[in-house]
This record gives sequence, C-alpha cells and structure tokens, in this order.
Amino acid sequence: MVKLIPLLFIGSFLFGFHTGTTDPCEGEKIQKVEKKGLRALKISEIPAYLTELKNCKHKAKVKTITKSANEKQLIKDAENSKLFVGKTSGCAYCVMALIVYLAFV
Repeated sequence: MVKLIPLLFIGSFLFGFHTGTTDPCEGEKIQKVEKKGLRALKISEIPAYLTELKNCKHKAKVKTITKSANEKQLIKDAENSKLFVGKTSGCAYCVMALIVYLAFV
C-alpha cells in the first residue's frame, strides 16, 4: 500500500500535464498573417512566424499560406502605391531629383 501511494501521485502528476496537441499550422502568427497580411506582424514577431511555418508538417499547406500572404500583400502594396500620383507627386519627384543632384555635385 505504501508503494502504491507514490506511484499514484506520480501517475496523477504526469496525467495532469496538458500536452499541446494543437496543429502548428494553425498558430497565432499564421492566423494573423492569413487575415491581415504580412505587414500586420511586428519585426519581433517574424521569427516566431517563421518557426511556426517550419514546425508545420504539411509542406503543401505552408506553400499555400506563404503564397496567399504574398499575393495579398502585393495587392495591398499596389493599392497604396496609387496614392502617390498627381501634381503634388510630380513636384515631389522634381524636388527629390534636385536634392540628389545637389548632393552629388
């Protein structure tokens, strides 16, 4: 009976731990990138995102995640780049060219 008590204690202690059975492909950073794009991550979060991708066992799913994230970010960047058009941007380009010219002369 005395030998059974420590065995029961150790057994209940080991079964008390919750093993992480979540899919690494469904990580927090991956979900954030899928919803908001790559720019939603801070610089300090990028290594965690890359390790989540590395731990994912489904390599085809990793490719689709990265491809869709890159495409979404490309579309958002293209939409944001359209904002720099018109007379103001033309003047800004001329001023920048003048500053660069004066810096090298």
